[in-house]
Amino acid sequence: GALVPEVWRRWLHRDPVRMAPAHAADLRTMRGIWIDAGMSDEHHLDIGAQAFHQALDAAGVAADRIHYELFPGGHGGLDHRYPLALAWLAGRLAV
Repeated sequence: GALVPEVWRRWLHRDPVRMAPAHAADLRTMRGIWIDAGMSDEHHLDIGAQAFHQALDAAGVAADRIHYELFPGGHGGLDHRYPLALAWLAGRLAV
């Protein structure tokens, strides 16, 4: 569990939350961004989803272009969520 500074810097460099401000203009051109996570995610991706959603808001991405949802559940067994995401994203592409 030791922190390796060089590896950690690479992770931070690719962190979507940290990348959002530098890519705000590109993010605002996207027709749909789907963000969801289980509220009991074993990897705490619900916290990352919330932070990314806030970063998109701060970047000025229109709220109607973002689907953000925290749902009951964890990280696995999410096959039932794929049709929801695909239907919403396909609808956004058709706009």
